Amino acid sequence: MRETEDGDEVSLTPLADFLADVESSDFSFGEWVPATKPAPGVVTMPYFAFSPEGLALIAAMPVQSAFDWASWQETDAAKRMLNDPATVADATPDELVKLSTTLLRSDRFTDGVLANAWASGLIRAIVKRAATVG
Repeated sequence: MRETEDGDEVSLTPLADFLADVESSDFSFGEWVPATKPAPGVVTMPYFAFSPEGLALIAAMPVQSAFDWASWQETDAAKRMLNDPATVADATPDELVKLSTTLLRSDRFTDGVLANAWASGLIRAIVKRAATVG
């Protein structure tokens, strides 16, 4: 267990335990479901449907409760890691928790943030680093 800046105790171990899974070509995070027109005048918007494995991975991602993630994501360090998954290889444990929290909270406001983080390799990079430092 690690203590975050605000005193939360979080563990990177559950996330690190997904290393073999996310490195497997068989791992599915989920898929986009296209828009449909189930009836005249009715449109179902596209959405990302998480796989059971994807949901389990999300559940393992640590969250820092009292953390201004919206401001943090605008910092140079956050932008660097959010935009270049390779830079996560140097992230501190505290930064991994902040990244995880930011992705989870952002997805609540913008559908597809987690899907895009998976597609870009960011979530995989976070898991790999968690396995190294966790």
